[in-house]
Amino acid sequence: MEIKIGDKIIARYHDGREFSGVVTLVENQSGQWSDGNPNCITDRVMIRIRNEKGNYQSFWFDKCVIFSIQP
Repeated sequence: MEIKIGDKIIARYHDGREFSGVVTLVENQSGQWSDGNPNCITDRVMIRIRNEKGNYQSFWFDKCVIFSIQP
């Protein structure tokens, strides 16, 4: 799946947090990310959106249990 600037998306984390809006940034980040998990992630994708209220939110793609690009 290719995520592009301007895509309208809906995403949800396992804890119920939901993100929906228009993608304004897709950033690949390298490093050592564990989030308490013994199987460390070395590369992550951070997505920033502008939601319907005009606010910006960022979230990690790998933490999403649901992700869809809307038509």
